Amino acid sequence: MSSYIQKFGRKIINRIKIIIFCLCFIVFLIFLSSMTPHSYEIGGIGPAGGYIFYDCDADNTKEDPDGADNLKSDVCGWKYLEAASADETGSYIWGGNWRSNTVGTSAAIGTGKANTDKVVATYGTQEPSKGSADYAALICKNKYSTYKGKIYTDWFLPSKYELKVLYNIFIQKKIGNLKSETYLTSTEANGAVIAANLYTDLLVPVRKDSKYHIRAIRAF
Repeated sequence: MSSYIQKFGRKIINRIKIIIFCLCFIVFLIFLSSMTPHSYEIGGIGPAGGYIFYDCDADNTKEDPDGADNLKSDVCGWKYLEAASADETGSYIWGGNWRSNTVGTSAAIGTGKANTDKVVATYGTQEPSKGSADYAALICKNKYSTYKGKIYTDWFLPSKYELKVLYNIFIQKKIGNLKSETYLTSTEANGAVIAANLYTDLLVPVRKDSKYHIRAIRAF
């Protein structure tokens, strides 16, 4: 009887060992998958539920004459640009004196976040032209979104060429539901601000105190 109990006990112990080994192996696979960088396709859905429209490790020579092809993820700290799935509700001013460059911004891909941070640091909670708290850069910077249980707060107003590439990809892939109207960028130009007129496919200067649409983006 005792011999039978010992054999039965050894079988139970061996099965427990197998179960523990399998569980450890599953945990290892989960850990390994979490450490493997996820690859995204241009035009596909990004981690925040928006649309991927730029990969800085690709050959982007034609996309940005201000130096996009020099961008590499191991240097700039991000690989993809993702646009929000929809415009921000309403329309907004850029803010500030429209007759002068009040902030000092850039046009190149990879500068939208720095532009947005500069505008918000300069204007604070109210832009100085109309005293509005709802100006484009602040709306984008304060954007709060959730997707698949995760929170995203790293949005910003795109630069001139970031918005241009976004537009080209959205039209090419037939995604994003852009309106045939004018969208603001975070790039100043000779006292005005650059906007993309999506009806005429032109990047044009517009007054900072006029209201236009905005589409927030993020880098990761």
